[in-house]
Parts: sequence; structure tokens; C-alpha cells
Amino acid sequence: MEGRTKGYLERLLGGYNLTAAEWDDLLDWFDKVRIGLWLGHMMLNKDWPAPPPNFYIDQRIGTKDRCVLIYPNRHNSKGLVMSGASDPVFMHKPSSFVLSINGLIFMNIPTELLLSKRMGFPYPKQLRYEDDRVYVEDYAVDAKPNIPFLDFPFHPPQLGVYQSILLESAMADADYEALTDLDFTAAKIIPSQRIKTQICTFGLGEEKFHEPGETVEKSDLAKNGILSPPEYVSQLFRYRQKDLDDAMKFFPDRVKFLMHLKKYNQDGIEKAQHL
Repeated sequence: MEGRTKGYLERLLGGYNLTAAEWDDLLDWFDKVRIGLWLGHMMLNKDWPAPPPNFYIDQRIGTKDRCVLIYPNRHNSKGLVMSGASDPVFMHKPSSFVLSINGLIFMNIPTELLLSKRMGFPYPKQLRYEDDRVYVEDYAVDAKPNIPFLDFPFHPPQLGVYQSILLESAMADADYEALTDLDFTAAKIIPSQRIKTQICTFGLGEEKFHEPGETVEKSDLAKNGILSPPEYVSQLFRYRQKDLDDAMKFFPDRVKFLMHLKKYNQDGIEKAQHL
């Protein structure tokens, strides 16, 4: 995977496009990096108030909805910089982070059920949280995309790559399985896969699902649409504030802890604006 990823990134940095199958592979790599960073930090910070992990990296690759938004970095930028991948908010929920590589900024946003409803795939109408676990009930499907896929005003990227992952744990549920067999979903499951759906992009108000061998093309941002790199990093932290607000609705007994994380995250917003 590392060898393939090097080739993908070299092509993207050179201004070339990837196929949908290559994007699927690259999103797997982002999962690998994200979970590897979290496990590494957990090993190094044993006093963090969380139970020890009971899984390996390969058990978490390609298991949750995910997307990556690509933005231009500063002209002639060189090097690799990670943002938001080593702080308490990431330790609490190892999901979103930014990876800057030379001339490109990759904003990685993976979360279970992040995209399923708005992309038109089966989703639970009810969510229940107990003992830090999510319980889903009463499945439904709209069978049509609803743009934008993300319920947050992210800046327009050069390319946004979205992929919904069906719930492996729900496949044994007859109601959920019946929804995955409907034409809209069944036609978009990647061949030889069980839970991965096709890579999707959208532009000019219209979504496009890509067959594995199809080229996924980037768009050119107008000059007045290009922002400074710190603004993109700052937006990641603003998105996290919303995520923490949502968490407080489901975990009222953890509000004090989540408020502490919000305060720390607010410091991240202010620091990012001065990068």
C-alpha cells in the first residue's frame, strides 16, 4: 500500500488525475495513517482517560464513511505537515485531520454514517448511545443523493472525493439487507466488495458516481476562491467544534469533559489562523 500510495501522490502533485479504484486505495491509506497515529499516541500517552484499544489497523480500514477534500498549498511549499492528528480532540475521536504534502492540502474526514443518508444509501433513523457505544434502529433509505453531502460549510475544494461504507454490523439485519438490495444501492456497490460503494464527486450542482476504472478529474479553483493554507486548517478545527457540540447532545453526562475539549479546540482555531 505504501508503494502504491507514493505513486498516487506523485501523480496528484504533478497535476495528474487518479482513477476511482486508485482513490479507493488512497482512502484506505488515509485510514491506515489515521488509525496508526491514534494507536501510536495511545501507546505513548498511557495516562489518557480512555480504554486500551482492542483492534489492529487492518480491522479499521474501509469500515466508515469517508471523504477527502483537496486544496492548494502555498506556492513552492515543500515537506509534509500534519495538523490536528496529535491533540486531545483527535485522541478522543480519531477522525478528521489535515495532511499537507508539498503543493497540496488533504483534509481527511471519516466518520461512521457521515455520508450514508445524504448520498442516498441506507441509514438508521434512530441512534442511541450507551456506554460509549452507538446502537442503530429503524433503517430507511432515500435512494437519491442530496447535495452537499456534508452538513458543514467547507470551502470549495479543487476536488472532493466521497465514499459511503455500508454497515457491516447491520448486514445480518433483514431490514437493512433488504435496503442494500434495492437498485440504487446495489448498482453502486463496488464489484467484488461487500460494503464499499463507488467513489463519488460533484460539481455544478450534480453528483457523479465513478466506475472503478473511470478517471476522477480535478477542477480548477478560480483565483478568488483560493484561500491561505491556515484558513483551511482553521476550518478543520471549526468543524470539530460542531462535532463536539453534537456529541454533547448525545452524552449529557460528559458535557464537562467535552467542554474542556472545545476550549482546547478553540485554542487550535486561533493558533491555526496565525500559522
